[in-house]
Amino acid sequence: MATPNVGILTTAGKALIDKVNSGQAKISFSKIVFSSMDNSQLSDMQVKALTAIAPQEVVVSSPETTLDTNSGETRIRATGTNEKLADGVYVKTYGVFAKDDTGSEILYGVTVSPNPNYFPAYDGVTPQAVTYSYKTVIQETSNITMTNSNDVYASQEDLTEALQPYAKTVDVNQQLDKKVNIADMRKPASDVAGIEEVNTKQDKIGYTPADDSKVIHSTLTELVSTDMNTVKIAGFYLLRSGTNGIPNGDDHTIYQVIPFYSSNGVQLAYGTNNAISGMRSWNSYNRFTSWVQFANDSAVAHLSGANNFDTVPTVNNNPLLLASSLPSDLARTGSNQEFTGKNTFDTAPIDKTTGNPYITKDGVPSIPSDVARTSQPTNFTAGLQTSGFDVLGVKAFSDTDDYKTFAAAHPSVITIVTHNTSTN
Repeated sequence: MATPNVGILTTAGKALIDKVNSGQAKISFSKIVFSSMDNSQLSDMQVKALTAIAPQEVVVSSPETTLDTNSGETRIRATGTNEKLADGVYVKTYGVFAKDDTGSEILYGVTVSPNPNYFPAYDGVTPQAVTYSYKTVIQETSNITMTNSNDVYASQEDLTEALQPYAKTVDVNQQLDKKVNIADMRKPASDVAGIEEVNTKQDKIGYTPADDSKVIHSTLTELVSTDMNTVKIAGFYLLRSGTNGIPNGDDHTIYQVIPFYSSNGVQLAYGTNNAISGMRSWNSYNRFTSWVQFANDSAVAHLSGANNFDTVPTVNNNPLLLASSLPSDLARTGSNQEFTGKNTFDTAPIDKTTGNPYITKDGVPSIPSDVARTSQPTNFTAGLQTSGFDVLGVKAFSDTDDYKTFAAAHPSVITIVTHNTSTN
């Protein structure tokens, strides 16, 4: 992460200084730009390698260049205003550009701000200004083009010097993140208080100006064609035709950004035309989570106790049938059932294996009482025939007396007696 609030000399700037100190070139500082470019995640080495700043929302040409004869430092200072801003902007990067005596322009130095100053859109009445100073050491000061400034803006450094020793000293290489309201500074000299008058009233100054970057603004900032992944400054926003907003959000969705230091934070979305609302977060690796949409409480089934619904759930406005409402004698096809009541069918059931219908009780012919059953002995008392002929029976007799007894009882039975002689 780049060192914050410190002017970092670029590689191209260092090369130009070396040429100036060796007498090979002269240097003039051509402009200072105020940009929303976010370089906070770059290392110092990566910042040094930068050759351009984009976008350049505020550009101050021919900044004031002065030499501090006591320290030998060259100060490049510019005051940028919001008078040309149609939309508000957070200034995250300050860039100093320089030219050599051939007119070739390079990015000389860069300052990265972790707590950006906010420039609102110009309201046509009261302009706002931010003064930025960059200090550098160049040995061959005779090869530096110095300028005189006609600016009428009072910078924080001017006030600091005027209020010494009561005001805090600002680091010589630190950007001045203070806003100065210049609405009353464009008056005739007779109406402007001098340094002496300020000194006489310095004991009555007992406030510390608020750091605008740490104040949550209640006004809405309109973002046009902006990637919400780059919006990490606290405040409220309207996103117009941007990217990475909440799905199904429209131009009337309000976004609230709550950063946690400069590395983590959350974004909240509130729908004003519909019920779309949700949140997501980001971490120090600049990774955003997916948007999570808040549930509509009126459309959520509420549970009470052990997963009990407060009301009966419905499908297409039709209530679901509760298990307690089912008949107690409801048949289950997966288990054996005993049908104790009367069960009727409009048509005879079909055997699923053969495809044949079952016959009803009324379709079964009556069975005579003397029907023979093949699974048990049967006495055919009326005789037994086959093809019109009597069937001969076979009976074995244990001895002669047994035969005589049978023959006497059945005189009409034709008997054929065989004799089986067994020899030992």
